[in-house]
Amino acid sequence: MIGLVRDPLAFLLSRWRHEVQMGGEARPLTHFLGDADNLLSADFERRTQAWRQAFGAAACAFHDYETVCAPHGGSVLPGFLGLIGAPPLATIPPTRERKLHPLLCDAMRGVTLSALPEEEKASLCDQFFDLGDRLPPMPLESLPAASPLPEALAAVLAHIRWAMVNRGLLPAPACG
Repeated sequence: MIGLVRDPLAFLLSRWRHEVQMGGEARPLTHFLGDADNLLSADFERRTQAWRQAFGAAACAFHDYETVCAPHGGSVLPGFLGLIGAPPLATIPPTRERKLHPLLCDAMRGVTLSALPEEEKASLCDQFFDLGDRLPPMPLESLPAASPLPEALAAVLAHIRWAMVNRGLLPAPACG
């Protein structure tokens, strides 16, 4: 059994941005992150427990999403094929997923929640993507540094990450 796991904060930030882009998330980032169900969804130590129990820990190989997918622009399929030793699929045309610039997520959220006609919403959202392409790059993970998380939420995320590192699901942070 092969699976991918992700740093809990990186997973939640990516999920929030995706849900904002799709028009399904109405809450600001800190409210989304503080939701108990969302926090549980980011607890890969807990989520992988059933697989480890069903197949045995030795038969389960969980890999860090960033390590496997980052060399392929975040794409899961080429990373997975590499894990199983399969040749890359030449028939899949490369695609560029448009990721909304982190600083524009709240504005996009406002548009997708507005009462504007759908065509106007789509046009404005396209403009946000175009604007984001012109802004200096900013990794989504740096967003909490610009607006720090509440202490209790940061502690919960740190605990989830510690449990994943302790279980060997994520690499240990570099000492230095």
